[in-house]
Amino acid sequence: MAVIRRDRRRFLRLLGGSALSAGIATPSRVNAASREAVIEAAKAESGLVWYDHYDSGAAEGILKNFQKAYPFVKKVEFVDVPSAQKTAKVMQESMAGGPTTDVLLHGAAVTQSLYDRGLLLEADWSALGVAASPVLTPTPYMIVATTAPYAALCNTKLVNDADMPRTWNDMTDPKWKGRTGHWLRAAFFVDMIPAVGEDGARDFADRLAALQPRLFDGQFPLAEAVGSGEIALAITAYDSAVRMVEKGAPVKLVIIDPVPVPLITGSVLKYGKNPNTARLFVAWLGTPEGAILFEDMTKRGNYFVDGTKISKVLKGHTLSFFTAAQSIAQAAKLNALEAGFSRKLAGR
Repeated sequence: MAVIRRDRRRFLRLLGGSALSAGIATPSRVNAASREAVIEAAKAESGLVWYDHYDSGAAEGILKNFQKAYPFVKKVEFVDVPSAQKTAKVMQESMAGGPTTDVLLHGAAVTQSLYDRGLLLEADWSALGVAASPVLTPTPYMIVATTAPYAALCNTKLVNDADMPRTWNDMTDPKWKGRTGHWLRAAFFVDMIPAVGEDGARDFADRLAALQPRLFDGQFPLAEAVGSGEIALAITAYDSAVRMVEKGAPVKLVIIDPVPVPLITGSVLKYGKNPNTARLFVAWLGTPEGAILFEDMTKRGNYFVDGTKISKVLKGHTLSFFTAAQSIAQAAKLNALEAGFSRKLAGR
């Protein structure tokens, strides 16, 4: 488990052995093609196909800027696939021999399960221009493509300055009973574990469940409910909260320590039609150019890439997250914990 309290660079150096201790390969073990060789191979491919569930305008903007970085990429296609359906669709298409998406952004445990089935390809991230580190590039078949921190979002018409939360415990004050909400998935509590332990996360989930929160099927609908005044406040994804702030809704975004920061990894699919273009795209997301552009378009930034807004916003905060290696090693346990927390929030 990982908790960052002060010096981010020092922390990344200290994690140098984490991937090896979990028994997963590291980029230094891979004798992959050079960037020049990958580019030459990509020039013969048809383009890039990407399944995901971002705003179509944002996705198209990301892909167009990728084409500016690599002008030879002939065609790009974004296919809107809800997050809950991505894995099943990729698995079904891959087991049939393809074609499927060229790239996949998902949690590390899901990515590892696809690799274990022989459905992913490897790359030399350093050779492709990524500043490799044990957290950012944990294996040759995955890279941390972005991060999804949590924050508190409050409706300023319903929550006065004196009641603005300063701690996570403030979010579970009995006065918010029937006035708060949460995502149907209880992943937040799992991502709190590195900082507060399982007992602390379980206690927090109990107290939030006692407030009988209204449950939402996505982070953005949850943030919209705060903005519209349907509920007074909620814990939601930072990027969803930012969108409400930028819309001019009567809301205040509050960063509370410890900040849970889920890591979203990118990978290259074996049965996609354009593996080399996919390698370039996934690697591009791990560079300052790609990461900053991705953040500008989606409001979701990569904490581990210098120059992103989120790396500046979270500077000095205590972060709580599982590295990819830790998520993979404890996948079954963490999935079971999340399922239990989700049932608790639903009153079951």
